[in-house]
Amino acid sequence: MIVIYGAGSIGGALATLLTQQGVNVIVKTRSEAQAQAYREGVRVNQGKLTKLQATSDPSIVKTAEWVILAVQSQQTWKAVAEMKPYISEHTNVLSLQNGIINPHLIQQQLNKPFIIAGSVWWSVTQTSLHEFFMLKGGSLTLGLYSSQPQEPSKKHIYKEKLDQFIQVLNKAIPTSYHDQILLVLYEKLCLNMVNAPFTLTQATYPEGFLDEDLRWISKEAILEALNVVQAYFEKQGWTYSFDRIQTLLQKLSLPLPDLKSWLSKRFGEFHHKHLVSTHNAFRKHRTTNVDFLTGEIVFLGKTLGIPTPINQAILQLMHGLESGKNSFMTPKQLRNAIQQHSSG
Repeated sequence: MIVIYGAGSIGGALATLLTQQGVNVIVKTRSEAQAQAYREGVRVNQGKLTKLQATSDPSIVKTAEWVILAVQSQQTWKAVAEMKPYISEHTNVLSLQNGIINPHLIQQQLNKPFIIAGSVWWSVTQTSLHEFFMLKGGSLTLGLYSSQPQEPSKKHIYKEKLDQFIQVLNKAIPTSYHDQILLVLYEKLCLNMVNAPFTLTQATYPEGFLDEDLRWISKEAILEALNVVQAYFEKQGWTYSFDRIQTLLQKLSLPLPDLKSWLSKRFGEFHHKHLVSTHNAFRKHRTTNVDFLTGEIVFLGKTLGIPTPINQAILQLMHGLESGKNSFMTPKQLRNAIQQHSSG
């Protein structure tokens, strides 16, 4: 049995798609009201009503062979502390979260040889307690994570379990294995540099890329993050191609009609307003994940002695928005604020 711990956009939509395929899934929700709504039924892309198994009781994880942690990064410590009393040595844990620190935090708390780390290449928005909308082309990349060297035989056992689990997930969403999952998480981290600018301007995804100023901000923020991550990889002796980043940067440089055409083919028609995860948290009056995304790049840049003025300005503005000192901006206003900060 699978327990999905965290019933937001990703967790709720994945539970729905797996349930539709006959997979035994229970969703651990934030509240009993949310659990009741899920038991009444939810829809993905206005499809059939699907009644989910759902509960707000964290002890449900003691019945699970697999636990998928799908909370935002700022909620990881709390979620793991809640589930820890019910996790056995036989429970497999998968982190489906943005950011790079989560697998390490989870392994440290649960003292497991391996944590399954996952990168989510999937845009989902929950528009109500009963409705999810997802853009086309979503996928997952999974791999084994351990902060300490492990015996090859032990890794082989975990890899066999993961291969079987990937077959189950493939019933709902294309899922693949990567032997260097931490490197994949760093690539996703670079791409997550768009989250804060899209939040600050209330832009929807991916339509926001059609705005000239937001497109410039996104490209500069990603390039700056990529520069930091590549320097870190070089220091570690790691090699990685960053294909997804290169593709996006290339497409964002296309003439506007060609870019719009590519976005439509890649993500589908924009019938619904998709919000990035950072914006979703902010509009629900919750602490956002910006410190685990933009903040991680700024911190890594300081550690390596590499300036990150674009992302540092964005992080500062996001903190202002969260504290109520700043308001939402137009893309032009945000670009001017970033350029003023960078030149200063």
